[in-house]
Amino acid sequence: MSESEKVKKRLIIPLDKQAKVGSTIYMLAGLGGHILSMQLLGKTFSDNWRGYGLLHPAFIGAECDTIEDVAELMVNEMVELEPEGPYYICGYSMGGLIAVEICRLLLAKNKVANLILLDARMPTPPPLKPFIVRLPIYLRWYTEKYFAKIFNKGRLSPKKKSIATYKNYDAITKLPKQFKKAFESGRKCLSVYKLTPCAVPAVLIRSETIAWWDNLRYWSSDYGWSNYVDIRGVIPCAGDHLDIIKADQYWQSTGKAIEAAADLLKNSCD
Repeated sequence: MSESEKVKKRLIIPLDKQAKVGSTIYMLAGLGGHILSMQLLGKTFSDNWRGYGLLHPAFIGAECDTIEDVAELMVNEMVELEPEGPYYICGYSMGGLIAVEICRLLLAKNKVANLILLDARMPTPPPLKPFIVRLPIYLRWYTEKYFAKIFNKGRLSPKKKSIATYKNYDAITKLPKQFKKAFESGRKCLSVYKLTPCAVPAVLIRSETIAWWDNLRYWSSDYGWSNYVDIRGVIPCAGDHLDIIKADQYWQSTGKAIEAAADLLKNSCD
């Protein structure tokens, strides 16, 4: 079996095998994450929608040098599965950038595409706040890392470990080989990616809780997406960036927010 055949057969994964009807929402995980980390979200959808996951090609051994390459592989399979659309693509975190490029390719094929940004942010962050504002945040960050090394034998909590990976890749330890490869591929693609405007209707789902370390920068209410896509609405979602897809008290409301975003996009296009 050729690599292209292997990719074609395995990139799309149903998130809820019980869902046989409804329009499809294609979902992408964040940096280095497997799409099954979002499986619970798909189980919250009503009969009007069904969730399919778009697996990062690195998990099946495919090599991609850019976000655009990843998007092209996914689009080819999506169009084969559903030739006409309309298409609804939901990208979480870095997956939102891949989702933008998927929509761009679909629009170039004269397909109807809709974008749901699940707490996804710009590849280039906004300006920093004044140093006097950032100083206590830096002090807290390094103090917590210092005490974590003393009292936890150098092991950070899962949440702090996820945050630390953006500053220090060595913070990730003992990940399965496929996850490391997906993470490394994602970092490489992100380093050469440049976001450009895409005329796709979009809804941003934004976490209500802003982590204290995010207060280093001036984040706008829509994370700056209105400069790049056609934002039709911003939906607040309980929890912080990681909690909205993982924490028991939040993932159900996140799933409902995704469906509400899809309904909004569908109604605005009718």
